[in-house]
Amino acid sequence: MHQIRHSLKFVHWKERKAVAADLRTIYAAATLNEAEAALKQFASN
Repeated sequence: MHQIRHSLKFVHWKERKAVAADLRTIYAAATLNEAEAALKQFASN
């Protein structure tokens, strides 16, 4: 939660909702492999 809030400080306010949703999928992943896959997807967008 705190990591997501901190990360959103660097995001334009118009894009925060979409970025927050993507970050939640990364931080809420059940396994390391799922988190890495979500991170790669986030980085490619």
